[in-house]
Amino acid sequence: MLYLPLFSRSFDFTALQVENGDSVTEGQILATDPENYFVPLLAPMNGTVNLDAVENHITLEGLSASSSRFSLPQSRRKPAMIRRSFCGSVSGLF
Repeated sequence: MLYLPLFSRSFDFTALQVENGDSVTEGQILATDPENYFVPLLAPMNGTVNLDAVENHITLEGLSASSSRFSLPQSRRKPAMIRRSFCGSVSGLF
């Protein structure tokens, strides 16, 4: 379960874009803050919305990550090379 608060010091996500029981995908807009240029609260993972579990929170249940989130194309799977300067400090990451 993942608990997403609908408020913070800076934002108050009062315009819900989902309903109880909706299935959401990673990156989907869950709510917006109309007082702050409609800044969105995005779903960080796939899941099912539960609005009744915790007051002033959107709860996501049955979580799963997007399959593309954690995989890189084969051509990008290279070990990182670190270049160190003469004195041992890191001068580049390739």
